[in-house]
Amino acid sequence: MMKHLSRRWAIAPLYAALFAASTQVSAANNAIELNVAQPPLSTPAILVKDGRILITRGGTYRLTGQSDNGQIWVNTGDEKVTLQLDNIQLSNAYGSALYIEEAGDVDVELMPNSNNRFEDHNHSAEKEGEAKQNAPIYSKADLKITGAPQATLTIVGRYKDGIVSKDDLDIRRANISIETVDDGLYGQDSVDIRDSKILIKAGDDGIKADNEEREDKGFVHIEGSDIQIFAKDDGIKGVRKVDIYSGNIRVEESYEGIESRNITIHGGNIFVKSEDDALNISDGSGANEPSFGERVKGFFKGGERGEHPEGEMGERPPRGERPEGQPGERPPHGGGKAKVDGIMTILGGRTHIQSSGDGFDSNGDAMMSGGELFIEGPTSGRDGYIDVDGFFKLTGGRLFAMGSAGMAQAPSDDSTQPVIQINLESTYAKGATVTITHVESNQVFEQVMPMDFQSFTVSEPEFTLGQTYQVQINGEDITTVTLETVITRFGNAGRGGPRGERGEKKGWW
Repeated sequence: MMKHLSRRWAIAPLYAALFAASTQVSAANNAIELNVAQPPLSTPAILVKDGRILITRGGTYRLTGQSDNGQIWVNTGDEKVTLQLDNIQLSNAYGSALYIEEAGDVDVELMPNSNNRFEDHNHSAEKEGEAKQNAPIYSKADLKITGAPQATLTIVGRYKDGIVSKDDLDIRRANISIETVDDGLYGQDSVDIRDSKILIKAGDDGIKADNEEREDKGFVHIEGSDIQIFAKDDGIKGVRKVDIYSGNIRVEESYEGIESRNITIHGGNIFVKSEDDALNISDGSGANEPSFGERVKGFFKGGERGEHPEGEMGERPPRGERPEGQPGERPPHGGGKAKVDGIMTILGGRTHIQSSGDGFDSNGDAMMSGGELFIEGPTSGRDGYIDVDGFFKLTGGRLFAMGSAGMAQAPSDDSTQPVIQINLESTYAKGATVTITHVESNQVFEQVMPMDFQSFTVSEPEFTLGQTYQVQINGEDITTVTLETVITRFGNAGRGGPRGERGEKKGWW
């Protein structure tokens, strides 16, 4: 204990020369009130200079007021700190508005009926000094943000990131809006979001955890939350795993939608729109990603928020031009990727994908045992609506995928629920109606197609081995197939394989 006290008091003189006395500190509800518009008098727990407030002792602090160029700086050793945000509006021109250099756990609590805002500004790296403050809220300690009724938190990151924790980042029952030129939410060890409402507009990744050194870290956990993401790179990235349990998750714009070594959809309503791969199992290295300059175009242009493409469901903006050989740009798809020891798992929920690249893309394996997976895949022949390097075992749930035929892939033949894949000689237009009918009973499946297509793959719990089904498009007979094997394929085999005879059944490409 004496060792800790000696260390704590050693910090205060270091900052005393930087922070001078101003006004007064008041206590309310066992919290020390700090008004950034009227900075308090320095005490052993608080040091002040030019609107910058250093907190040197653990405890509860209520932050309020407005300042266009101020900072809250926390260094309490290993003592826990609670920061209550009560209508604070704080901006800093040369670093973080809230910077947590060292502390035990840090709880940030949004007070009821409060609107809180933190901003930083674009500045040269030299202005950061040794602190490396690259976000309006930046913490080197575990950070937990908890909301309250009618409370909001707005983050504007004009330099780099939005909210950063170099350890774990937990968000509970919070209403948060983030706009930033780089990452939106970044927890190096983990990002854990529950019962929250979050809007993110990010020039790089929307949500990211990237600790590769520890097996129990590098994960993103989402539960019971409404999250909307516009991102120039990955919508959600957890280097080791991403788990979505419930809620409404919409990745409205991304280069790649959700990326991890392991992705599990336990439940919820998930929508992912991507320029390249939508759901992607990879090693998380991020090699060959597009340059940062390309990703941030449109954000803070002329001081205004970037515009995001609008369109009807199923319409996708054309893939941007990427000349081969340019620094920082991806090589053509499939360029020498090694198989990954990872898996994509669909256990429940409803997942809707719109992708210009691969839709359901695993460089490892995949499994589906429940839920619904609806894939509006690519129209280019070099990408596939399903692209799994290992096995893709389907044992339950509802699957419907559509797109181009050139790289069309179905689940693997170790699946237990029957699958029908149809590859067509020509492309059918958006709005066509596909029906699959049991020849001796009622219609099993009908879908109005939301995009142009030349191939589709469907699996329904009602499909039964040994039974015969008629496939029609706009009332025109395409084929009649008997499900003699778990994977039944008509037309081109996809992946450049040979064309089969009408009604021919083949195994997994």
